[in-house]
Amino acid sequence: MKKLTFLTTAIFMILQLNAQQPLATFFTSGGEKFFIIMDGKKINSEAMSRVENVVLDNEWAKVKITFEDAAILPIEKTIQGKDAEGNVSSVTWEISQNNKGKWVVRPGSWKKIDSNITESSTIVESEIQEEPSPVTSSTIQTTTTITNEPNNAGISSGQSNVSMSINMNEQDNNANMNINMSVPGGTVTQTQSQTTYTTITTTTSTEINESEPVYTEPDPLPGYNGRTGCNYPMSEERFAETKESISGKDFEDTKLTIAKQVMNSNCLLTSQVKQIMRLFEFESTRLDFAKEAYGHTYDIDNYYMLNDAFNFESSVTELNNYINK
Repeated sequence: MKKLTFLTTAIFMILQLNAQQPLATFFTSGGEKFFIIMDGKKINSEAMSRVENVVLDNEWAKVKITFEDAAILPIEKTIQGKDAEGNVSSVTWEISQNNKGKWVVRPGSWKKIDSNITESSTIVESEIQEEPSPVTSSTIQTTTTITNEPNNAGISSGQSNVSMSINMNEQDNNANMNINMSVPGGTVTQTQSQTTYTTITTTTSTEINESEPVYTEPDPLPGYNGRTGCNYPMSEERFAETKESISGKDFEDTKLTIAKQVMNSNCLLTSQVKQIMRLFEFESTRLDFAKEAYGHTYDIDNYYMLNDAFNFESSVTELNNYINK
């Protein structure tokens, strides 16, 4: 009889990430379900509370979030796919309410995409299902056992007869033969059969390298331990380019429009908000920008530093009332 047993089969699927395109993951902190429309294309056909690894066609993408709950107004945001150092990244975006109850999209974790990085998933089939233990390397092992059992033959004798039994087994086909012989006064000879077992075991192993380490952003404002209004501010290099672009415009309204565009798609430091405010000529424009920038500022507990950017005490009071209402 032949027995064939498969103990464990592990199948690994390797997914190559395109290092030339950024990725974006969206989730709601409260589990609210939503749809994503990116650059005019609908990403998920069913409302979900988390949508992972959406590929950006370019470094920037215009995203619209609509909620399954019609009572929540849609959100529009321009997102980026590079970190503060200009590295192509996989960015996680949190959809939540700010301290004023307004729904916003904020960058969470950043992970630099390496051109050699791979992701793997494992499917394991076995007779006894067990939860896999977390490991940094995996092994594919296949064990096959083949057992051969011989045909059996036996002879027994009595005082006046000889009984001979022959059993033949071959996989699922069984053949049995029984022979009884009477031999009066004869001589009986007994023959014993010998059993031989053969076991063949084959093992194949494949090692998979450890995954690449997660890129960690540096501390954007060393020594600051206050509240944060967004996750990671613009680098000084990129802010300098933005500031130059705003200051290069002749009209106040145009400057404000560009400043708000930058603010809506980035996180700023209080010091950066103050520098932009000083690019405006009119007090009312400075106040307007300071109000809207509050929800896009990293170190919001430093917002009092904007006070000396105003010429009138009434502006300081109005901004303070806006923040605390």
